[in-house]
Amino acid sequence: VKKLKELEALSENVYLFDTLPIVCPFEICQTLTKQDGLIYIDYNHFSDKTLKNLIAPELNKFIKSIYMRK
Repeated sequence: VKKLKELEALSENVYLFDTLPIVCPFEICQTLTKQDGLIYIDYNHFSDKTLKNLIAPELNKFIKSIYMRK
């Protein structure tokens, strides 16, 4: 991730959307949420509910922030 952030800093057209703080806001990552159940459907793919309820709202904010910079 460090190298990707360096690349993002060097380019006007590279943006890094990091999902880790969204799905893993605590020191120990959870595999379940009380609200939506499973975060992952396998070892590295998000469940539909995680995408809809956790990732999508933050991704929308991220995209809007990019357009607001320009």
